[in-house]
Amino acid sequence: MTVDDQTRAVALAEVRALQARMNPHFLFNALNTLAALATVAPREAPRAAARLRQFLRASFDQPERVLVPLEEELAVVRAYLDIESLRFGERLKVEQTIGPGLLKVLMPPFSFQPLVENAIQHGLRSSPRPGACVLWSLRKDPG
Repeated sequence: MTVDDQTRAVALAEVRALQARMNPHFLFNALNTLAALATVAPREAPRAAARLRQFLRASFDQPERVLVPLEEELAVVRAYLDIESLRFGERLKVEQTIGPGLLKVLMPPFSFQPLVENAIQHGLRSSPRPGACVLWSLRKDPG
């Protein structure tokens, strides 16, 4: 096994460990949201379920990939934020400003989603006031 193979194996193991910790926590929160929506806003439950399916599909499709394009990572984050927007309503504002040239940049899968989830769970959930989740880039293009 070469050094590159070893590095890749270590990175893949780290990604899998992160997914193993993150997915059950997210799934628990998403199912709680679906249960609440079924009672208070039943028309929104199918939309939330569809976004949950998208999130889970992405998690099933990415386990063997060490790097994914930023646009795929942002699709996972958007699915999560859509579910949370149904949960928090007007209390959660989402803004995204990502330069189109950055969408093809490669990154480890599920590296933004846990950060966004923690921001929502520990920032917004514990506060009665509205909050914002802002995703942005400093540069428009990676060059």
